[in-house]
Amino acid sequence: MPVSGQQLAHLLSTPHAASSHLPTSAPQPSPAQAHHLSHLVEYFSPASGTSPTLPLSADEQLFLSRETLLRFLTATKNDLSSTKTRLDKCLVWRRSLNLSSNASIASLAAEVAPEAVCGKEFVLGYSKKGQPVLHFLPNRSDTKESERQLRHVVYMLERTADLMPAGVNNLLLIIDFAGKKSAPTSPAMARNFISILQDFYPERLGCAVLLSIPWIVRKFLDIAFTFVDPVTKGKVRWHVDVVKEGLVGAGEALREYGGDVDFVYKQEEYWPLLLATSLAKREQYLANWARLGGGVGVSEWDYKQPVPSSTSGTQPQPQLPRSTQTSSTGNTVAERTYIHSQQPTSATPSPTTTVSHLSPTTATATGTPPSTGSRTESISSESTFHENHGLLDMHALEKGMSGGMVIAEHGGDPAAATAGEQRNEPVFVGVVGV
Repeated sequence: MPVSGQQLAHLLSTPHAASSHLPTSAPQPSPAQAHHLSHLVEYFSPASGTSPTLPLSADEQLFLSRETLLRFLTATKNDLSSTKTRLDKCLVWRRSLNLSSNASIASLAAEVAPEAVCGKEFVLGYSKKGQPVLHFLPNRSDTKESERQLRHVVYMLERTADLMPAGVNNLLLIIDFAGKKSAPTSPAMARNFISILQDFYPERLGCAVLLSIPWIVRKFLDIAFTFVDPVTKGKVRWHVDVVKEGLVGAGEALREYGGDVDFVYKQEEYWPLLLATSLAKREQYLANWARLGGGVGVSEWDYKQPVPSSTSGTQPQPQLPRSTQTSSTGNTVAERTYIHSQQPTSATPSPTTTVSHLSPTTATATGTPPSTGSRTESISSESTFHENHGLLDMHALEKGMSGGMVIAEHGGDPAAATAGEQRNEPVFVGVVGV
């Protein structure tokens, strides 16, 4: 019998207590990382920071959690300078796509919804480590390769991250190639997506399970895997039973993979529920973050914990977004952002980001400038951006960067930075063009 709406909501929002073993403490940094963390927090400080992305919105400060800083440090092999450059570049990219505020997330959900109708990609259930399980079924794809396809994948990665419980910082990916008779995507699209993953989603892959791989796809993956480092290769499992191998509990796994979950994708049920669940969690995270004092470097372990009832009252429950649904401030969900209403009063006033993903030359954040003197800085040169970085209008953004893209304009000379080493995770190429 197919899962009910209540069961679906539970599979999206909460790991099954009987089958998941969640972390009992936050990940601990190495001594070198602990030293670098303090420098990164200072770098993005509204009072004394020197990042050209300053000032930051509340949502951006929330994104720059302790765990995010650690992921980027790991990806650059603890190179502090490279980590700063990559984080700056990541913030500019996120601004260009409006990935932070709840209003922009709801808008992106509507934009990429046609890509999701066929059910080729969905997040459902949790692994035994508490990782959200992201499913890809390439053979269901019914749209042509496009920018919107890539936006859809980015949207799903963002929602998967929203669903990660405290202490969990990566996902379990299942790609089922059953019925696929061609390569999952073109080399150009694969290259674009790999670039985005490398630069903006480091260390997000916990485990990848590849199933029912036809020979043409295997040849494609064999070529891609020549560029994969040993650490990432160790995360990939081929043709395994996720339940028998102990990766996912039967109560969280789809029936097709040996589990008990009889799930039939229905866009009208799943899509709004995923959005509502994600927005409710983000709202609670931001409220907890503000209660903890806000700022850069707050641990997700702390702001993802349930708040005592004496402090916060009832936890927010997912509600299907409607244009008439209002917040306590009277704003509709589609209108609401947290830049002014939720940011701690002690923080520097947040910027109103004027950049859009269509911006041809500049990505400028307006607001109260940091009190660190006058300067104009570019965060990257064209050489640090990968060729044809993506179909997300990134070519225009890349050109702007190569010409000295200004992201905080206070006068001075541009200064280019060099990106550090980074690990490839091209196993994700199977999800592009699906």
